[in-house]
Amino acid sequence: MWCNCTIRAWGRQPTLTINQHDVAWDQFEAQIRKIYAGRADKVAFLKGDPELDFQCVAQAIDMSHNAGVERVGLLGGKE
Repeated sequence: MWCNCTIRAWGRQPTLTINQHDVAWDQFEAQIRKIYAGRADKVAFLKGDPELDFQCVAQAIDMSHNAGVERVGLLGGKE
């Protein structure tokens, strides 16, 4: 099973969710590490709002990899 992570543009600081649960930006890596600690399949999916600077998405990808996620899939919005 994998996690669905979403980054939403909200004011100065983007908001994060993991499987529809709000997560503080500074707690994202720790939460991902905890979720994937006992899992063999280390795949996560990340979706960012189109208004976001890609740097925020790249940072979330880096934090996911640092937490032990091996593959991060990027999800696009509906056209």
